[in-house]
Parts: sequence; C-alpha cells; structure tokens
Amino acid sequence: MALEFNGFDLLDKAKQQAAKRIQRAAVFFKDVHQGKLAVSNPRPHTTPSKPGEYPRKRTGALQKHVSIEFLDVNSIIANGLKTRIGIPANVVYGMFLELNMDRLGFAETAELTEPLIRAILQEKAA
Repeated sequence: MALEFNGFDLLDKAKQQAAKRIQRAAVFFKDVHQGKLAVSNPRPHTTPSKPGEYPRKRTGALQKHVSIEFLDVNSIIANGLKTRIGIPANVVYGMFLELNMDRLGFAETAELTEPLIRAILQEKAA
C-alpha cells in the first residue's frame, strides 16, 4: 500500500485560505476607515475638523475614494499574500491633512483596528 502526499496541493490550499483572510481584513479596515470619514461638515462648512480628529466630510470624495488594490484572492496571492489600501492622487489632500495638519487618518485607523485585524488573520479554517 502506498500513500501519496502532494505538498503543493496543501500549499495552494493554505495560500487560498490566507488570501481570503487578508481579503476580509482589508475590507474590514476600509469599512472602518470610511466610517471614520463620515462625519459631515455641511454648508456653510462651519464645523471643520480640528487637530486630533478625522477630517470632516464636505464632498465625500475622501471617504468615497478609499480603495483596496489587489482585492481578489488570486491577486493577493500573486502579490505575495499582500494587498494595499490607500487613496488615489486626486484625493491626496487626505494624506496632507494626516501628515501636515495633525488630522487622524490611516495610522490611527490601523492602531484602532489592529486587534480585530489580527483576529481575522489568525482565524482557524473551518
């Protein structure tokens, strides 16, 4: 009696499971960050954010354009089990506000979500 073992199948399955967890974690982070950017500052814009707060929403562009690169499982695997969350150049003012105007942004959201992101990434396979 012979026992066949295909390590490549196991490796592929492990990569698929890891990529799905990364995908869930990225979507969770994006949702939380967009929620933090949902506080309105309607016309005549008399309630802008203050240092130490997330930027307030005027047009909604910053909130709307938070995006995930490499979101599908195969792209995450092809990218070395990594994804990226960011904003496009047309709303780069969000990074300016975070880095130069003392507004909260990606770094704060990462700190807030770290325990839950770790839990998502360490989930046991069903």
